[in-house]
Amino acid sequence: MTVRMAQTPLVTMQDVANSLGLSKATISLALRNHPSIPKTTQARVVKAAKKLGYRPNPLVSALMSYHLRIKDGGPRLTLAYVTSHPADDPWRSYHAYVRMFEGAKERATELGCRLEEFSLASAGMTPGRLQAILLARGIRGVLAGPLPNDRTVFPLNIEHLVVVGLGMSIVEPAIMRVACDLYQLARTAVHRSAKLGYRRIGFAVSVEMSSRLEHRLLAGYRQGLFELGLQESVAPLMPPRTATFSSYLWAWCQRERPEVIIFGTYDESCQRAVPDDIGCVVICVMSERSPLTGLYSNENLVGAIAVEQLLSQLYHNATGPLDEPRTYMLRGKWNAGRTAPGPGRKRRPFVREVRKG
Repeated sequence: MTVRMAQTPLVTMQDVANSLGLSKATISLALRNHPSIPKTTQARVVKAAKKLGYRPNPLVSALMSYHLRIKDGGPRLTLAYVTSHPADDPWRSYHAYVRMFEGAKERATELGCRLEEFSLASAGMTPGRLQAILLARGIRGVLAGPLPNDRTVFPLNIEHLVVVGLGMSIVEPAIMRVACDLYQLARTAVHRSAKLGYRRIGFAVSVEMSSRLEHRLLAGYRQGLFELGLQESVAPLMPPRTATFSSYLWAWCQRERPEVIIFGTYDESCQRAVPDDIGCVVICVMSERSPLTGLYSNENLVGAIAVEQLLSQLYHNATGPLDEPRTYMLRGKWNAGRTAPGPGRKRRPFVREVRKG
């Protein structure tokens, strides 16, 4: 005998409107903190909605508010993708950043929106000018790409804009961020390295990179060692700058004698600088079947979720710095690869990771 549980009817926006004797349109505007609705009315609506158990789906509501214009051939909602990298260090040279952008653009298109890139580093562009351009074009939603080098401040005045950051680099102003769970990635890398038989587990990241990531990788690495009862027998390699990182590797390997290295800062030159009897584990690999051993963190999904969060905040008119900023963290998956074959075994001196798509 199958027992079916009675489902509680969903409370609709119309139910809230009926309880207060207001129109559904007024309820909708009030729940979005729209300036046309008096604060006292907004408070009444919020109180009634909570009492009745009304739970809106912000993403669906945001999309529906633009659906009719799109369906009737009107202008599609445009979201800005703002980058800051200079010409001599283009953001497209970072595969993870490209994957974030591609994921964001694909999701925006699926949801009937348009994602347009704007660069703060382009000729003649200033933060003030870009803000004026966005507001003049009616663009209020901004995805902020990862910042270059050791910058942590997004320079745009966001008082009248809704901004969601990609990655962990933006510390100010206070905005929502969507990122890979770097702490989990590093902690998992330690556990997996130990499972492969490694005991002298090294960690390597530039101070520049570690600082901009709020030292989450280093914290995850140390927590992983602690949980396994392993001593930090290999001093972490943390040279100051990312650009010269690989030049420190050989001397550090000779001095510290790690069996495997977990790389927070990594490029292909690192493999060549490490003796082939030392395993290489990379925090972020490009695909689930990468030849590199490490964690696949799916930056495409980071971009997609950032678009969804941006639409949700647009619906709620969450402009300017947030009083309670949140960070949405995505976990990574282990990729076995071929660069950490186990202690005492030599790896191939060099394995090229080919970007997919």
